[in-house]
Amino acid sequence: MKLGAKGGNQVKDMTELCSYKSSKDIPKEAGTSAIFVDRAKNSILIPFNDPSGTRVMVPFHILTVKNASMNNENNVNYLRINFHTPGPGLAKDIKFPTLKEPNSLFIKELTIKSPSMIGISSALKNIKELLKKAKSEE
Repeated sequence: MKLGAKGGNQVKDMTELCSYKSSKDIPKEAGTSAIFVDRAKNSILIPFNDPSGTRVMVPFHILTVKNASMNNENNVNYLRINFHTPGPGLAKDIKFPTLKEPNSLFIKELTIKSPSMIGISSALKNIKELLKKAKSEE
């Protein structure tokens, strides 16, 4: 996962990260309605609606997550997940994959809105625990 760099610094190679080889590998217990943290695959599964309106679980490897936070405004809870992305202000210790398609992009941040404080706080706790575990294993 880490490559040698000038001056003995280590470079995190994001090109090697893969949560699942196919959608068939996503655990059935993930369901389609809530954020699911898969500790076995170091991944977060987040529900999205595809263009046809079908709900699908989209995986994000935990090492692509920079940080996560939660806030509450007017009795609505928000979970914000920031991701490592290439560009200005990028830490020099991360190697990103090259985009093969001209319309491809990186997700910089994701905000999830929920009326349930319990679901959001539980998801945040699980994400932070998995992030801490994954960073300690590096």
